[in-house]
Amino acid sequence: MAAAFYGGQEGSLLYWALILGILGSASLLASARVGLRLAAYAAGIMAAILTFFLVVLVLVASPFDVLQITPPDGLGLNPVLRDGGMLIHPPVVLAGFASFAIPFSFAAAALLAGRSDAAWIAHTRRFALVAWGLQSAGLVLGMWWAYHVLGWGGYWGWDPVENVAFMPWLATTAYLHSSQVQERRGRLRGWNFGLVILAFLLVVFGTFIVRSGIVPSVHTFAVSAIGPWFL
Repeated sequence: MAAAFYGGQEGSLLYWALILGILGSASLLASARVGLRLAAYAAGIMAAILTFFLVVLVLVASPFDVLQITPPDGLGLNPVLRDGGMLIHPPVVLAGFASFAIPFSFAAAALLAGRSDAAWIAHTRRFALVAWGLQSAGLVLGMWWAYHVLGWGGYWGWDPVENVAFMPWLATTAYLHSSQVQERRGRLRGWNFGLVILAFLLVVFGTFIVRSGIVPSVHTFAVSAIGPWFL
């Protein structure tokens, strides 16, 4: 029952919006140190991202659609997904993807406010670590699941969706290291802005790959109208 919530296109987007709303609210409640103007810009950017998801949920992939004919029993999950890994791997990965929006929003807000100091980095460090930690855990759990269920003969099969989930992790890993340089020496400011924005764009690109169905993979959803919305 729990896995059915995020096992499909619609439910996973709703779950993503839920996590983004929770983390976004938490980041704004603790944003007193960054200044009112920067926090206001960040709130607007996060609201725009969340609005995008809500528009997609309402217009394209509503999780509340009612079937014309109520079947006596549903089809259930794909047999490959009927595993304990379904309870932990997808929600962890999706939560990690949603978490990337917080550092991105404050980085973009700092650019709009004309501030290149490290205040936004200090404020979003915990959220960047949460995103990195969740994505790390999601990748490791995915490796275990691939070895346990899919029989790929190893923990990593260079599946297209594995790769697009790995790329934002790499960008965030680089950012977590380079952000220390800016805080301690005041250098790599542009580099840090670029890495955070790149990580979020890679999340969006990965979401497009997974949800468009253009790349054959055991991870992708069926071809749908959702994919082009993430371009």
